[in-house]
Order: sequence, then structure tokens, then C-alpha cells
Amino acid sequence: MKPFSTFPLLHSGILVFLFLLLTTLFGRTTSQSSRNKSPELSITWSTCGYSEITVFLHQLVAKYSTISRLFSIGKSVEGRDLWVVVISDNPIERPLLRPQVKFVGNVLGNYGPSCYVLLRLITHLLKTFEYEDSMERRLVEMNEIHILPNMNPDGFMRSIAGACSGTYGRYNAAGYDLNRDFPDIFNPKEGKEMQPETLAIMNWIRENAFALSVSMMSGALVVTYPYDSVPTDTESPIHGPHLTPDDDIFKHLAMTYVKNVNDTQDQDMNMSSKMGRYCPAIKRNFGNGIVNGADWSPASGTMLDYNYAEGIFEIMVGVTCCRNENNLTVLGSVWDTNKHAMVEMIRETEYGVRGQVIDADTHLPIAGAPMVKLSHYKHLDDKVVPMPWRTTKQGEFWRLALPGKYSLQVRSEGYKEAIIPFEVKHNHFTTLIVELEKKIEPLPITEAAIKTDQQDVTPDVNAKSIDSMSLNVTHARLNVSENAAIVESSYSKHNNANLDTFIAAYFLIFLFVFAFVY
Repeated sequence: MKPFSTFPLLHSGILVFLFLLLTTLFGRTTSQSSRNKSPELSITWSTCGYSEITVFLHQLVAKYSTISRLFSIGKSVEGRDLWVVVISDNPIERPLLRPQVKFVGNVLGNYGPSCYVLLRLITHLLKTFEYEDSMERRLVEMNEIHILPNMNPDGFMRSIAGACSGTYGRYNAAGYDLNRDFPDIFNPKEGKEMQPETLAIMNWIRENAFALSVSMMSGALVVTYPYDSVPTDTESPIHGPHLTPDDDIFKHLAMTYVKNVNDTQDQDMNMSSKMGRYCPAIKRNFGNGIVNGADWSPASGTMLDYNYAEGIFEIMVGVTCCRNENNLTVLGSVWDTNKHAMVEMIRETEYGVRGQVIDADTHLPIAGAPMVKLSHYKHLDDKVVPMPWRTTKQGEFWRLALPGKYSLQVRSEGYKEAIIPFEVKHNHFTTLIVELEKKIEPLPITEAAIKTDQQDVTPDVNAKSIDSMSLNVTHARLNVSENAAIVESSYSKHNNANLDTFIAAYFLIFLFVFAFVY
């Protein structure tokens, strides 16, 4: 009988152990690789479809829940949510005096590339926050960034992928051009009913206090700025640019974007990203890459003009010549071209003036206080009134401004007007705490007279104010009048007594004479 050998069993056990070890290690590596896979790699033109973008944004925000929040500002005609991602190191409650910035894409439903680059911007800001020394992290810590990738989801669902021209998908489900649906600040139309997407944007704007906004489009390589619309009731119709009182700021923002575009040339695809270059669909060059909206294509009821009327500086950026480009290689190049410029736009909130308006006595914030920045606008006449803006519910305000000296005019009902001089220095923002004093309303004459009669009329010889001196004179006059009345009364009583005595004596004499005679 052969002795029992344990070698085969030992050998089999070792093989099983090695197999399980390798399986575990491979599974961990695969899992780790899956977790580390960049979400940017999964973004395509199709990701902007409603079902796809809804799943993508929910998953992304769940992964970065400490620095992001997802919510809907409203619904489209067909009931699709307008998703907004908020990015901040405190996404639930904005810290006091932290400015807000917003990006909006796909205003027209066939602006697919604009949605794509904003999805890339969201993932870029979230991912780079992990790096302690990154500029993106600093911007997320200093701002509250709102990004709406697809403002017209109904239109996008009707658009044709890859169509460089045409109007398929341009309008919302009710057939309206959303970029002509906002209130016109120059030619208002009473009783105009606006689309649900437009109303959602308007409510979103009013519930926040955005200092800066960038609207992304496609179909042109140019940056446009207000005004888009032209007054129709002027004696001399405007032909050419229609400039705002803050034209210096708008030109600065537009040129800042253009200068930070990464100008590339892809010879194989015959594609240039140079801002302002000729695009076949619009057949126009834009020189330095910027243009006033009214000078390019005058339009009424645009989102640019509405934002400005609400106190927000918004520019519109065109990122491709092909309106609904869906080639992933081209879209990737578009993102690389515009990435740095988009991030630089967020940095613009670091320049200008910000602060809070409070009650001088209680130090409580004053909400809704209208204010204007006063300065000399060289390109306009003296009759032009600067565009006002209002404080937030916490009394906060922000205003972009170039280096220079200005004055801030602040008003609020029941308070005295305040004009505060300030200076903006290069690459800095100025902080102001404005204290408004309450107005002292004079009392009505009848009420004042009643109160005067009820007060002590004794002169106050120690009074130091003009009002006290005036009151003492009144009191003195009252005392003199009273003394005169007392003297007159005493004199009258004395005369009455003398008369009574004279009559009595005369009556006695009459009786004596009558008795003597008879």
C-alpha cells in the first residue's frame, strides 16, 4: 500500500488561492479604473438629449455632492425640466457678499455645441476642485456659479444632428423663438404672454443677483453685447450700434473673452477657431471678434437686453460656424478652444465694487434699494441715465467696473439719498458698506399746534437749539398774554365795585330829600 501524499492537494490549494487573489486584484483595478474614468469622456452631442442629460447631471452631482447642487428652474412647453447645476464650496446657502455668475446654453434648440461646451465646463470645474492650487478651485470658493446647459430641451429634440444651417429645432414646442420672447425695454407690449421657458429664466434671474452672465450660441464665431433692440419712437432712427451707458464694461468683457480663446487651426478639417472669422451661413467678418447686437442684427425682446435691464452684464458667445455640429472630434476641439476663456469670465467678478446697504440706526439690511454708478460716459450725451440695479434681500450689491473714480447713488423709500465716492483699482474689487439715514418728516401744522398747547409753557432758559429757542419764544408770548388777561380781569372787577358804591349813595340821598320835602 502506497503512503498517502498531500502534494496534489497542496498544489491544487495553491492554484485556487492564486486564482482568487488575481480575481480580487483585477476586480479592484477594474473598479478603480471605472471610478477614475473622466466623466468628460462620456459627453457627446447626444448627451444634451433630455433623458441623457437628466441622468448624466444627477449622477455627476451625486458624485460631487459637497460642491454642487442640481435643481429645475421650471418646465418647457412639453413638461421637460430646465436643469441648473450650482457649483460652490457651499452650494446650499450662499455666503454673504459672494457674487453669482451664470452660463446659459441652447437658447435656440439647434445650438447643440453650446450645450456640449457647458457640460464640459461643469465637469471641468468639479474635477479641478480636487487640486488645492488650481485657479478653478479658487473661483469656486469665491463665487456661486450657475450653469443651465439646455434652455430649450423641446427644440433640441426636434433638431437635426450635424445640420449647419436651417431652422429645425430653433423654436420651442409652441413655435416661439425664445430669444425674441423677453420683455422689450424700449418697445413694451402690453398683455404679451410669454413662454414657460422665458418665464422660468425671468424668475431665476429675479430670485438671484447675478453680477455676470454668458450665453453660449453656435452658428457664428463672434461675441455680441447689448443693446440688441432699437427704439422705434425716436425722431432719428438708430442705424448701426446702439450702445448702453455701460458700453466700456461690455466691450471689456467681450474683448477679454476673445483674447483668452485658444486660437487653433486644424488643417485636416479646414477649421479655424479664430473669433470674428467668416462663417458661410452669415457671410460676414467681425474684425476683432466682437460686435454690438443692434449693429449686427437688430432684434426685439432678447435675453441680452432683458438681463441688462435687470442689472446683469451678459454677453453672447458664438463657438462654431456649424450651428448644430455633432462631430465629437470637432466638439472636443471647440471645448479646448473656449475652455480658458470661459473660466476667465468667472474671474471678472473680482473687479469692480460690491457691498451692502444697511439702516444707519439698526444696521439691518435694506432690500430692493435702487442704485446707480455715476461717471462720465464719453460716448453718450449728458441726458442718458445710467442703468440702475437693486440690492438683494440681504442688502447686497455687486457691479463690474473698470479702474477709475466713481460715485454710487443709493436711494430707498423713507431714507435720505446717499452719494458715496469710491475708486476701483486694477485687479481689485472695492467693498462699500452704505448706511442710509431715515428721513424725519415734519408734523402737520394742526397737530403741531395741538401738541404746543399741551406742553409746559414755562420758558427753557437752558435751550441751545434753534427749535428750542423758537419754542421758548412761543411760551414767553403765551405767558405775557396770560398776565395781561389777569391784569385786565382785576381792573374790571375794581371798576364794577366802585359803580355799585356810587349807586347806593345816590339812592340814599334821594330818599333823604324825598322825606324832607314831604
